[in-house]
Amino acid sequence: MKRKPFRGVGLGFMLDTNSINAKKGDANITRIQEWGNKRIISVILASDTVEELQRYRAGDREAANYVRVEPDAARSTPPENIRQALFPKGYSDDPKKRTNEEIDVWIIASAKKHGHTLITIDGAILEHAKELSTLGVRVSTPAEAAQEVANKIKVRDDVDCQMYEEFGEELPDWHGKD
Repeated sequence: MKRKPFRGVGLGFMLDTNSINAKKGDANITRIQEWGNKRIISVILASDTVEELQRYRAGDREAANYVRVEPDAARSTPPENIRQALFPKGYSDDPKKRTNEEIDVWIIASAKKHGHTLITIDGAILEHAKELSTLGVRVSTPAEAAQEVANKIKVRDDVDCQMYEEFGEELPDWHGKD
């Protein structure tokens, strides 16, 4: 019986707006998107990210490449524990900046809810990654996320080599190319 190879590596990531906007200059984001397209990893966007993309540029095409997820059905006040971890001194007094800060909190809440690591280049979020991790939210840079995926792919390929050799079967045509 020929076994059906499993290409996934069991990792999920949520991209925030600034990491998507920076993708043209970041090969790691491009790799992450390619791995998502091949279903090696899960890559999703929070509904807030989609709305930001649409507000700041023609984001419909970009957003169409991802599964869009909602943070919560009943959404009124951003989660206070995440707000405190990210903005310990409180939100900005500037209304526009405050709105962006609230969006960041909702994006982080969505990543937590869906069990995905948030990929960002936002310095404020990265600065508070340790505090957010105590709340069960993983945050990483595009480079860190790409390295984590590459490591998991290597382990998958190594295990596949052993298993397919043991069973005398041919490796899948994508093996070693991800």
